Amino acid sequence: MHKSITERLSAEDEVADLVSEARERITGDVFYPNQISEPLRRRYLLQSFLISLYAGFGLYVGKVDIPVRARAYTFEGIAAFALAAAMFMAILNMLSVVVDHYDKRDNEHSYEQFARITYILGWVLFLLATILNVLQI
Repeated sequence: MHKSITERLSAEDEVADLVSEARERITGDVFYPNQISEPLRRRYLLQSFLISLYAGFGLYVGKVDIPVRARAYTFEGIAAFALAAAMFMAILNMLSVVVDHYDKRDNEHSYEQFARITYILGWVLFLLATILNVLQI
């Protein structure tokens, strides 16, 4: 039995694709997108939702309480807004991990940079909120 020309061409294309993929794997030029486990994705989504509810409720009532061991630190006024902004940075950081899982493009460095920026900015905002809270501003 003879194969038609289109069948032979498609088979040759498949072989060429397999060969080029094998070459890329050998040279290390192939890109593998991040795979984040489903439990971790669910946990980050749930935590993001809960943090947004907590920060939103705290801003609604005018104060955000942070429980630490047997004590709670209360942030009010501008300090509460700075703390809520720090919480928002944590939310963005966690959501970027989830979005990165579904993004199959070769741009992992962008997500890493975004995560680094939100991490640093979150801690800066938290320290600012703490300083403002201590100064009662």
